[in-house]
Amino acid sequence: MAGSGQIVVILHGLAGDSGEFVPTIEALSADFCVAALDQRGHGQSMRWPSDLSRDAYVDDVIALIEHVSPDDRVHLVGQSMGHIRPCWRRRYARI
Repeated sequence: MAGSGQIVVILHGLAGDSGEFVPTIEALSADFCVAALDQRGHGQSMRWPSDLSRDAYVDDVIALIEHVSPDDRVHLVGQSMGHIRPCWRRRYARI
């Protein structure tokens, strides 16, 4: 996590990792607290997790949000994998 203020959670696309957002994280951290995670099987996450379903991915995102901002809404920034977004909205109202 970098910066302070309202929480921004950044999610990378398929075959990417959070490292591709370093310039974005640096820019946003001047005004926000920025968190980025590596999806299952990407970057520094577990290499071959047993569950790579959309629901598991949504669970991971929700767990991250609960960890970094247990009481407040967050801003969600994502690249690709936009088909997941409706799943988050149905399951988690604080986004």
